[in-house]
Amino acid sequence: MDKLNDLQQALALTQQMLSLANDLQWDSLGPLEKQRQLLLDRVFPLEETADQQAEITAVLPVLIDTNEQLIAQCQQGKQELQSQLRDARFTQKAVNAYQSS
Repeated sequence: MDKLNDLQQALALTQQMLSLANDLQWDSLGPLEKQRQLLLDRVFPLEETADQQAEITAVLPVLIDTNEQLIAQCQQGKQELQSQLRDARFTQKAVNAYQSS
């Protein structure tokens, strides 16, 4: 099992997910997240004697940073959607009030 390869693939998927999130393509994230989780499940836990420890140690901070950016983008998207939903509910209440009068 090549943990470094799996970790690099997980990083590539995370970067792709961030790009999709930046483009507001939320529906595309779910399948990629499942693929990424399978890869990460194969990587962790890391054995202390992993052959590629130095390479893995170099990739991990990039993965973590990219993942944090992805989380931030998703949180921002969630807030924007919640705001749009509130506005839509307010508009619907106004329309209903107008129609009932």
